[in-house]
Amino acid sequence: MAKNKRDKAKEEEVEKDEVTYEEEVGGEGSGDDGEQKEGFFAKNRFYIIAAVVILLGAFLYNRYSGSRGISEDEMDAQGILARAEYQFERDSIRLAINGDGQYPGFQAVVDDYPGTDAANIAQYYLGLCYLKIGDIATGTSYLEEYSQGDNQVAAAANAAMGYAYEQQNNFAAAAEAYEKASTIPEENPYTTPFYLMDAARVYEAAGNTAKALETYQRIRNDYPNSQDVLQGNVDRHIAKLDAGA
Repeated sequence: MAKNKRDKAKEEEVEKDEVTYEEEVGGEGSGDDGEQKEGFFAKNRFYIIAAVVILLGAFLYNRYSGSRGISEDEMDAQGILARAEYQFERDSIRLAINGDGQYPGFQAVVDDYPGTDAANIAQYYLGLCYLKIGDIATGTSYLEEYSQGDNQVAAAANAAMGYAYEQQNNFAAAAEAYEKASTIPEENPYTTPFYLMDAARVYEAAGNTAKALETYQRIRNDYPNSQDVLQGNVDRHIAKLDAGA
């Protein structure tokens, strides 16, 4: 489904302006409590960058370690992927997708090197790229094709899926994706409460007050030193939901 979008993407994306994290999702508005809702990519930037570092480090190690037995196709694909990652990190989304005329982009990795680890990772990046330019359906399709592992990259991918489903008003799937992100690679005091806040917010937006309240209470009880608890955000949501019960 996603593999044949290369020519179409080149035609459509060439007309699009470059976007940044904040420009893409910064107009989401404010919540009921007056707090400015952060754009998904701005809010998740740290974890996305951490995932990029993990991926790039693994590929560089494999690329320059003679004992790994990597195929020539894999090596070539990883070289393209590394250049596309550079464009992604500098928010040059069109160049990351389609290349700059000298070096190809993520789309070329998917189309020209199917079955490689690099092509699988390119699916993840393409999903993020299309979400960032507002093409939610295409972004969702790429993320769904990404074969996940059990690491922070998979957590970031699930969070991106949660965002994509949320934009399509599929709140049940969004909450499930955020909750899954909170447990990968395992529950911990850093990413678990972070992603659970997203799940609780989605439950709240969907009108599932009971589940939202349960999730906020879980964050407060199980992760009392998390940022949202210490800053009082969790208690504010709990108080609001209790008042409306």
